[in-house]
Amino acid sequence: MDCRRTGKFGLGTHRLKDHDHHHAAKNIDKATVASIPDQEWKGEPVVLIPDVMYEGKKLAFAKDFELSYHNNDKPGTASVIIHGKNAFKGSKTVSFNIVAPA
Repeated sequence: MDCRRTGKFGLGTHRLKDHDHHHAAKNIDKATVASIPDQEWKGEPVVLIPDVMYEGKKLAFAKDFELSYHNNDKPGTASVIIHGKNAFKGSKTVSFNIVAPA
């Protein structure tokens, strides 16, 4: 598919060719997420940005995905939910452990 712009019209805006359309969004559930090591509880919610890969390419936080968390405010099993953004759709949940300090 040719996604090049065809030229300027009006006040510097560009018109796309009639057959151009958005590419189908990729499902973030198909991405791989690097293992998350145990996180030490420090009295505040644990917030981390995991490494997310899709077909060998590292995805960019805020551009390709956003994050939300579940049970990240105490020791135990917590989850980070990866929500696809822009070219990605859907979500993927990954668990990790929050451990009390020794």
